[in-house]
Amino acid sequence: MFNGSEELQLKTEQKEGLKLKAEDLDAFKMRRKGPFGSLDQLQKLDKQKKWLDEEVEKVLNQRQELEMLEEDLKKREAIVSKKEALLQEKSHLENKKLRSSQALNTDSLKIATRLNLLDQELSEKNVQLQSSTAEEKIKISEQVQALQKEKDQLQRRRDSVDEKLKNGSVLSPEEEHVLFQLEEGIEALEAAIEYKNEGIQSRQKSLRASFQNLSHSEANVLEKLICLNPVEIRAILLRYFNKVVNLREAERKLQLQNEEIKMKVLERDNTVRELESALEHLKLQCDRRLTLQQKEHEQKMQLLLHHFKEQDGEGIVETLKNYEDKIQQLERDLYFYKKTSRDLKKKLKELLGEAIRRQLAPSERIILDRSILKEETFTMASAVLSSVPTTASRFALLQVDSGSGSDSEPGKSKGRNPGKSHTNKSTTNEKKREKRRKKKEQQQSEANELRNLAFKKIPQKSSHAVCNAQHELLLPNPVQKDSREENWQEWRQKDEQLTSEMFEADLEKALLLSKLEYEEHKKEYENAENTSTQSKVINKKDKRKTHQGKDKPLTVSLKEFQSEDHNSKKTEELSSSQTLSHDGGFFNRLEDDVHKILIREKRREQLTEYNGTDNCTAHEHNQDVVLKDGRIERLKLELERKDAEIQKLKNVITQWEAKYKEVKARNAQLLKMLQEGEMKDKAEILLQVDESQSIKNELTVQVTSLHAALEQERSKVKVLQAELAKYQGGRKGKRNSESDQCR
Repeated sequence: MFNGSEELQLKTEQKEGLKLKAEDLDAFKMRRKGPFGSLDQLQKLDKQKKWLDEEVEKVLNQRQELEMLEEDLKKREAIVSKKEALLQEKSHLENKKLRSSQALNTDSLKIATRLNLLDQELSEKNVQLQSSTAEEKIKISEQVQALQKEKDQLQRRRDSVDEKLKNGSVLSPEEEHVLFQLEEGIEALEAAIEYKNEGIQSRQKSLRASFQNLSHSEANVLEKLICLNPVEIRAILLRYFNKVVNLREAERKLQLQNEEIKMKVLERDNTVRELESALEHLKLQCDRRLTLQQKEHEQKMQLLLHHFKEQDGEGIVETLKNYEDKIQQLERDLYFYKKTSRDLKKKLKELLGEAIRRQLAPSERIILDRSILKEETFTMASAVLSSVPTTASRFALLQVDSGSGSDSEPGKSKGRNPGKSHTNKSTTNEKKREKRRKKKEQQQSEANELRNLAFKKIPQKSSHAVCNAQHELLLPNPVQKDSREENWQEWRQKDEQLTSEMFEADLEKALLLSKLEYEEHKKEYENAENTSTQSKVINKKDKRKTHQGKDKPLTVSLKEFQSEDHNSKKTEELSSSQTLSHDGGFFNRLEDDVHKILIREKRREQLTEYNGTDNCTAHEHNQDVVLKDGRIERLKLELERKDAEIQKLKNVITQWEAKYKEVKARNAQLLKMLQEGEMKDKAEILLQVDESQSIKNELTVQVTSLHAALEQERSKVKVLQAELAKYQGGRKGKRNSESDQCR
């Protein structure tokens, strides 16, 4: 700030001094006008001043022309150097062309010599062919073919070489293009050199003429100056002195402006340095922020990837394993429940049959045994059908049981009719049967209610309709498959609950009823044992008849086994009933009885397997086919279910992948947003730096232009000073000569 104020004070002082000098000069001029005398002398002085100014301008123009001539000479030298470089490249390419043509000539000579040798060899081989055996002819012919191929190749090469030599296409197309461009460039440079030479010659002529004129003008100037009076010379000197003073003032002003501009440039440099330091500081801060953000982003991405890997990789594998384990466990449970349902059905029917046998007369037991055997065969077939995984198979079998019981009643009544005339026991048996029917009906009504609750009131069907439904279920139907797949889980849970609960309840009820009835009617059973001997004889006769007529060992072996077991059972049950009456844990031993029944059932199954006949083979074959079909359908359903689960898991995986991609895109967008926000600050700083740089460049340009103007003014001042010195020297010489003459 102090420097600026001092500069302003200096400027004002200089201006005041210049004004005073100008006023003094004007006063001096007014004073000098008096002694000059008239206006004619003043006009002469003005003309002489103008003439001197014109002479000075001529000298300046001559110097400018000299400078222009020097520039033209420099340009011509540059063009000549370019021309020399192009000529060198052209000479290099021409040498290359000559070498390649020489190489092609040598190749053509070599090919010609080789062709001559091949012709000689072929002529020799033809001579050998005429005087040789068949094997040698084959070998020689192969050699001749090889030589002929080589000859053809050499001829092609020779033709191509000759074409190149004729056309002059020795160089590559790129090199030829370069050579063509070089020739054009050399021609253009030669034209430019000619133009420059013409311009230089014209300028040299004009400069020579101007030099001659200047020499004449200098002589004229000297002559005129010698002829002038001292008063005129003083006036001219004053004029030129004023010009020199004005030039000095302009020079000082320019120096002051130059110094001001330098100060501004320094201030701008300081501001630029400060901005650069601030920019570097901001860059460092931005880099630190970026590194921190990148680290945070990488940590977040790693956490996300780890989370997704845990969810996608381990989670999917675990879920697949869990699904497979669940499927296997459900298959086992299904097989177990089916098997238990079959066993429990068989046990129920056997218990009911035994209870009925104990209550019936010996004559009626034969009919009941036959009906029970029929029912057992029917239940075996229905159990085979129930192995197919359908929703209504098990309950359909229960309906068949009820139907079979109802169908067996007229047979029982038919067998009962002849017994009424003999004994009064038939009436009591009928009452008991009616009670049992009522109990069965109650049990069936309860079971139907449970069934309706579980399966939403499925209407009851007859045994024939149930068989048809089972036959339709065995056939493949895509609509039924779809419905099974949809209601599979619901059915499975309800079926498991119903089968387990119903059959356990039925077993317990049947055991309780049989034991209670046995305790109530001990005496009736004792009387029935006496009559059992007669029934055994009748049974043996019937067995012989059936064995002789139809040859069915299955029914005979079962009846024998049942009759033998019946006696042992009676003794065991009598002893157990006596113990039960004394024991307090009557209901606690039901489980033991159930276990015994299961063991008996296993024995019966083994006997039926050992005593299978040829008549049953076809039936078993049909059962195996049905079982196979059922297994195939079951496996198909399981495969479809597993495929659906796999598809669901794949869909889940695709969903997670899409979510992962969305998260990636969001993170990329966030990164872009952060980078853009940071780059805005950087961009603003860079814009400020660019503006300051442009201002600096403008100021430097102005300073350089002012320096150039200063140098020009200095050169002019020096020229004028030299001229003044010459004039002063001439005048002093003249004065000395005049003084010498006067003396």
